[in-house]
Amino acid sequence: MFLHKFFPEHKKHHLTTNVTENIRKTMQDIKEQILQCRKLVKGEWLYRE
Repeated sequence: MFLHKFFPEHKKHHLTTNVTENIRKTMQDIKEQILQCRKLVKGEWLYRE
C-alpha cells in the first residue's frame, strides 16, 4: 500500500535515473521528517532562537 501511494512508478519494469533519484529524495525527506518528529516528542525545539 505504501508503494502504491508514494511511488506508483514502482510498477514499471525499467526505472529511469530521474525516477530513481526522485524516489531517493522522497525517502530522504521522509527520514528527515521522522527525525524532526522524534525531536519534538523528546521536547527539543527545532528552530533557531
